[in-house]
Amino acid sequence: KTKSKMDEQIIEYFDSDDTPDEIYRAKRLELIRALKRNEVVLSHSSFNEFCKSPRHFISYKLKDKVTTPSMLFGSMVHCSILEPEKFDTRYIVAPPCDRRTKEGKAFWLAFQETAQGREVVTDNDYQAALRISDSLRKSDVAGDLLSKCTEFEVGTEWDYKGLRWRCFIDGRGNGFIMDLKVLADASPRHVANYVKYEGAGRQAVHYLRNHPDYNYFILAVERSGNYSVSKLGEGLLNQLSREIDWYISQFKRCVFLGDWHSSFDFYGNKNGHFEINSL
Repeated sequence: KTKSKMDEQIIEYFDSDDTPDEIYRAKRLELIRALKRNEVVLSHSSFNEFCKSPRHFISYKLKDKVTTPSMLFGSMVHCSILEPEKFDTRYIVAPPCDRRTKEGKAFWLAFQETAQGREVVTDNDYQAALRISDSLRKSDVAGDLLSKCTEFEVGTEWDYKGLRWRCFIDGRGNGFIMDLKVLADASPRHVANYVKYEGAGRQAVHYLRNHPDYNYFILAVERSGNYSVSKLGEGLLNQLSREIDWYISQFKRCVFLGDWHSSFDFYGNKNGHFEINSL
């Protein structure tokens, strides 16, 4: 009995090396080889994942980049504040329609044609982003900081400790760098913890590589429009710079050993575990 076309396709699928797992393993192997050849350009985000573990780094580099609703809203806020002239060319409000009906589907298809590649967003998010921008620009502190920025979304690259790096700086002015953060809690206390424990401080050190004498400000804002401006002190930045140097030494050790399968145990003691002695 001859095989059907469906049978032949199934056999071909399982005989091939193009299954999702095989594709992932091939990409992972090529990434590790590129790291060995020092061909990978590092960003703050990828290096911040390595500070968690080598496994986090590999997963970050190989994962499909999916834009979550919170990421989309953050991008909208950045655009409304840093590049307001581009806001309406990037975003468009989704009109109300029932896409379950035939008429609704036809209406939606026609709308997508008029969108012309713009990101389709909700009216609530659209109006919130504009309110946040308006609120910050009217603020004496935040507005003054934004008005003194001479450049926005500045791409820059540099070499450090034998590794290549790149970033996009939100705002830069005469003698300072400004980083805009959209947070659930923009209070100074939360921002301080965010700087010390969630990588925002290390990000500042990276961004100051080409401008070691600049001041660094974080402009944090909530969806509600509440905001704060924090300046990172020299002592903190020096401490975090030493921390980065240590992580870079661990990164090079990982490249040399090929220890990319390790999780949090990479930073444990010689037995790979951690000791908790007090609250």
